[in-house]
Amino acid sequence: MTEPIPDYDPADSLVDTDTINIFLADAHDTGDAAYIAEAMAVVARAKMRIEALEILQRVRQGQEAVHSAAGVRMDLGLDD
Repeated sequence: MTEPIPDYDPADSLVDTDTINIFLADAHDTGDAAYIAEAMAVVARAKMRIEALEILQRVRQGQEAVHSAAGVRMDLGLDD
């Protein structure tokens, strides 16, 4: 029995500005317009993922702050 090959999305490897710039430069060096266009689509997916992770981190930090504030209110006896 053969193992299934998992799907690979190169956007998963583009985690910061440096890797994105290198990826686009390599695509540009090919001189192939279709290849460059596909690379730009990959970069767009990567940027959406990066932005989504940043938003998730901010939400989690906000939730931690709310829990901390609630704990302080409870410790001070301000919560009835």
